[in-house]
Amino acid sequence: MINRRYFLGASLGVSALAGGCESLPLQGEKEAVITPGKGWLFFSLTASEGKPTIGTWFYFRKKGDEALQRLKSNDVAFFVRDDDFPELPDRLGRAQALMLEPGEYEMVTWTIYIPTMGGYGYISPREKLPVLTFTVEADKATYIGALHIETLMGKNIFGLAIPGGGLPECSDQFERDLRIIRRKNPGLAALPVDKQVLNIGAWTRN
Repeated sequence: MINRRYFLGASLGVSALAGGCESLPLQGEKEAVITPGKGWLFFSLTASEGKPTIGTWFYFRKKGDEALQRLKSNDVAFFVRDDDFPELPDRLGRAQALMLEPGEYEMVTWTIYIPTMGGYGYISPREKLPVLTFTVEADKATYIGALHIETLMGKNIFGLAIPGGGLPECSDQFERDLRIIRRKNPGLAALPVDKQVLNIGAWTRN
């Protein structure tokens, strides 16, 4: 079993993917409250700190739908990014709560958003990844884990270090993430939470 790395050479084609999906706003700028009949997605998402990385994205869809939705590690405003994890010096991102319609969902791919000379670029898998499923129930929250994409560095033809690939991760940080989400959204404190941590190993090993 070996880790599979994804390299920048495949990134040109992802711009269409990134532009053709709905980008979901980060939760936490305003307090979320329980809405009867709706479900919730709880998770954290981080990007590499200290490397040329603007943010990380995960794409998912409701089963049977074509339209992709996007989870974002952070919003970028004048390159000032919020961070819920100051104790992690090499990672930056947030714990989030997202309201969704009840149903079965599919996590399908990821992207790293990076700066480049004169603009920005994307790193994303070349091949189609196995679908990772999770279920959202009405009047409950589903926790899918602490998501992260590590930016892997490579070198250009001049020998300079540049972002060259990415490695997605998912760990169970349920207590930590739930504590942060409830602190930011006390109106969700009474919401029952089902834990369905994604098996990212299906994406990173062959």
